[in-house]
Amino acid sequence: MENLKFMLIGISQSVSTLLADHESIERNLIPIKVSRMKDEELGEIIAKTIKILHTSDVIIKFSDEASQLLIKSAAGFPWFIHVLGAEALKIAWDANRKIIEQADVKIAILKLSQNRFAQQFSDIYQRAVRDSVQREIVLRLMAKWDDNDIPLSEIYRVAKQLKVSNPSTAKRDLLKIKYGASLIIPPSHERGIVRFKNAMFKRYINLRSSIYNDINTQVDSISWT
Repeated sequence: MENLKFMLIGISQSVSTLLADHESIERNLIPIKVSRMKDEELGEIIAKTIKILHTSDVIIKFSDEASQLLIKSAAGFPWFIHVLGAEALKIAWDANRKIIEQADVKIAILKLSQNRFAQQFSDIYQRAVRDSVQREIVLRLMAKWDDNDIPLSEIYRVAKQLKVSNPSTAKRDLLKIKYGASLIIPPSHERGIVRFKNAMFKRYINLRSSIYNDINTQVDSISWT
């Protein structure tokens, strides 16, 4: 039994976040961090996929602009390359075109909230927002913050520019299981900081459309200075 080993795989911002509810096993773990993929590595996924299709006599390819947008949208996560790339390929194929254009990738992004392979993220998003415009604004503002640690003072400040009357209430909701608990307070951190439990979900928010009309446009146009 001394040679018995287990591998636990999870998506998180840090080991402490991943093990927040399992602190008793932390001392027995040797973490192996898997970093996000580099742009050239994501590009290789696209190139290899096209090569495999060609060996099956499926002659189609991505334009340079389409590949660049796909790589940028993935932000280091190969899952988005597969999901958005497959949808863009299907759009071009159904139109009887041999080149997947940038416009096809843009349509794939717009349709991400209805993509069956992204259903788990769609469910989390729907549960988080529910019937609250203000909660959707706060959620999307938090997803816009580049760093893992999201300072609530900055989020509250810009949320008020979008007429969110009580952003702290929305934040408390997003920590609750009732609303999907997509946010967490990092272990051993002072008050005023939150993180997304799942970094891929954070990226998904930035790609998908909003539930309520024009909320994504309002959030994208906000000034952080």
